[in-house]
Amino acid sequence: HENINDWLSGRWGVEVVREEQVSRGSVALSPGGEIDNYSLFGFEELDFGALVVNAGLRFDRREQKADASETFDQSVIPADRSLSEQSYSVVTGSIGASYQMTDNLVAAANVGRGFRAPDLFELYVNGVHGGVAAVQRGDATLDEETSLNTDLSLRWKSERLQAKTTVYRNKVSDYIFFGDTGMTNAGGLPVLQAAQADATLYGTDL
Repeated sequence: HENINDWLSGRWGVEVVREEQVSRGSVALSPGGEIDNYSLFGFEELDFGALVVNAGLRFDRREQKADASETFDQSVIPADRSLSEQSYSVVTGSIGASYQMTDNLVAAANVGRGFRAPDLFELYVNGVHGGVAAVQRGDATLDEETSLNTDLSLRWKSERLQAKTTVYRNKVSDYIFFGDTGMTNAGGLPVLQAAQADATLYGTDL
């Protein structure tokens, strides 16, 4: 919808995504499977002239499973079949504002919460990954990542010049990474294990 009373516009909707992954390689690494994601979202923008405020809200339901029928080498399917399916339900959102300080200069601020579910590779990988010259092992009990990002920016625009500077801080809970276990396999390759930890990223862009 647009221009309710000349100051409110927005969009509401539903998103449905289905992904199918097939693993047919003779080298066992990660399984095939299915991922279904159902989302409801809304976004509204209020225009007060020099000041513009926007806010968004989103709900995601994600269901995924490792499928033996889509996997050539089923040794990468968990022996405990209760670990072959996961589901995640997460609410995310954001709020921000921008202010036209002069004809050329705009200040903006945003706060947003995001999430990312672990993929089939991170959950189930179990084998030698040639691209990184290491053995990688997944963890079928991984939780979803969530993040809280805050940023402040200044934007300059004239006929001949556009410039933007931003300072930001992004705190990620349960960040997923492959950490070195200190062990090696029979071929001397390092063994990397999927794990989670909190992380904070901050800095500035120009």
